[in-house]
Formats: sequence, structure tokens, C-alpha cells
Amino acid sequence: YDDKRKFYQTGVKSFDKNGKISTAIGTSFSTPRVASLIAGLDGELEETFDPLLLKALVIHNSKYSKNLKVPEKERTKQMGFGIPGCITDILYNKTNEATLILRDNLSKGEMIDILDFPMPECLIKDGYYTGKVIVTLVYDPILDPTQGAEYCQSNIDVKFGSYDYKKLRDIEKRNILNPVGREGTNNVLKPTLYSKTIKKGNIGDFALMERLQIQYGDKYYPVKKYAVDLSEMTEGNKINCLGKDKKWFLKIQGLYRDFVETQAKLTGEIISQEFCLIITIKGDEDMSVYDNVTQNLDYYNF
Repeated sequence: YDDKRKFYQTGVKSFDKNGKISTAIGTSFSTPRVASLIAGLDGELEETFDPLLLKALVIHNSKYSKNLKVPEKERTKQMGFGIPGCITDILYNKTNEATLILRDNLSKGEMIDILDFPMPECLIKDGYYTGKVIVTLVYDPILDPTQGAEYCQSNIDVKFGSYDYKKLRDIEKRNILNPVGREGTNNVLKPTLYSKTIKKGNIGDFALMERLQIQYGDKYYPVKKYAVDLSEMTEGNKINCLGKDKKWFLKIQGLYRDFVETQAKLTGEIISQEFCLIITIKGDEDMSVYDNVTQNLDYYNF
């Protein structure tokens, strides 16, 4: 199995005409391997073929090898999102973790703002939320090759985190869509909340294989993945973001460039984006995260 995992990184070894071993790399080698994995995954799901869901599942469950020497900021540039896991690992959780999937179509002017996210209380330790969070967002952007470097005409942003309390808002004001808002919001996916010193000292599996924080900035990426360890926050940010009385939210919102918005107004088309978001919450081995999340889903009427 280790040899198969190495296959994704090193390509294949073959003998040249002189009998010497030669090494080759490239997508020609990895593509059939990933295609085979996705075919097996689709068969196991026994649902309508959904390439966006399958793509998101594979990326969400990809990891970097333990002996990886590539700096964190260079990983996605050089190695993508890592090596996919096997079908069993992709589809099944342990009792100390829970995975939620949101598959939908987001039209322009709409957003999804979940104010009662089922964050498991069993993660609270010494008065603060702990645990690891992995978020993967895959979507079908609107493309227009006539726009040069801005050929990707749409984007979806995701924010996940804590807040202090709900408040009523005036929906008669411009851009106010939700009558209920959040006060004291903190997006825990922001890399600036975490201590570089603590991260440098952590050498566990999560730090070596899964931790991922990317400064996406203003660029439009149709695949976004975040993996953060809440224990790596600075002490000040833990107080602001992870207190036991905090509520949790998940927000997804689409963005569009001026060109495609203008075209839509002229044609009367309602522009939208298909997306799949997967979020995994992990706790310590003795935490019943799966059961706790399931109970909260029922409690909040999901």
C-alpha cells in the first residue's frame, strides 16, 4: 500500500533499452489511478453520478506524506492537495469525528448563512473549544475565455467560526438579506489567528499530513481547502474565538465579476454556481464527536 501511495509522488519506474531503471512523472500516470478510485467510490455510494461530489470527497480526504520536506506554503503549488485515501477512509468516520456534506446550487443574490452550526460541545476542554477542522469547497465557476486572465468569472467564499450572539437586522437596508445577524464574529479559517511558534513545534500526523491554510486573497479558486488545529491559536485569539459560550456559524456566498453580471442583466439570465462543501470536525480519541453532532443536528431541526 505504501508503494501505491508513492506512485502518486514519483510516477513509475521502467527499464530503458539498456536495461537501466528510468523514472517518469506526470498526470498521465496519476490520472488513471484517480479515475479508478473515483469509479470505485461512485459504485460504493450507489447514488446518481455526481462528479462535483466525487471530486470534493477525494480532495477532502487527500493528505501529504509524513516525510514531506516541502514548505507548507509551497505544498499546493508543487503537490496539489496530496495523496487520496482509500474508499473506506473516504466514506467512513471514526467515533471521534463527524463529516457533513452540503451539496447545492447558489444563485446570484443568495447566500447560505447557518447560524446554528452543530458544533459538538464535547470538544470543550478547560473552558475552550478544541479540535481540528477540515473544510473543502469545490464549485463549478462561470468561465469566459474572452476575458483573458479573468476568464474565471465567478467565485464562492466560505467562512466558518464562532460568534457571541444573534441580533435582529433591518432587511430594508441595502445588501441586508438575513433578518437575523451575528455579533462578535470570528472566522477560524483565517491563518492570522494561529501562532507560528506553536505550529512549528507541532509534529503530529495532522501537522505533517493535513494542516493547510492558504491566503486565497482576491483570486478565484474553484477548489478551496482549509485544515486548522484550534489548539494552535494564540492565547488571545482563543479567548476571543473559542470560549465555551460561543455559538458557531457557517456562511457560503457567491461573487461575480462585472462582465458576467452585465451580460446576465442584458439577457435576463439568472446566474448560479453548483457547489459541494464538506466539513469534518475531529476531536481527541475519547470524544464522542459523531454522536454529539448527530444530536445537535436533531436539536436544531436540520
